[in-house]
Amino acid sequence: MPEPGSYDQAALVTCTEHPDELRVTGIPVRCPACGAGRDWLLVHHRGHTFIRCRCAHQWHEPNLGAADFETLAAGPPDRYWPTYTEALVSLGFDGLLAGTYV
Repeated sequence: MPEPGSYDQAALVTCTEHPDELRVTGIPVRCPACGAGRDWLLVHHRGHTFIRCRCAHQWHEPNLGAADFETLAAGPPDRYWPTYTEALVSLGFDGLLAGTYV
């Protein structure tokens, strides 16, 4: 596996877990697929932020920009995976834990 600094920054997908309720423009986020109201994975890729639920439903959130993502992130990345799919499985956002809150 390559060193974290050697990844192509343009292709890098950054993820951060957000276990609490998330409010975008003051409105609580709910998963449109299962209705969950907390325990999110925020995904930032090529200037766009996506919200992913434990049920594996993911959607683009145009009201969350790069600055919002950085604010919500718990700090610098501390874990790396070779692929986005491996990250989703490792973090439990691949749908296997749908309906559970961690």
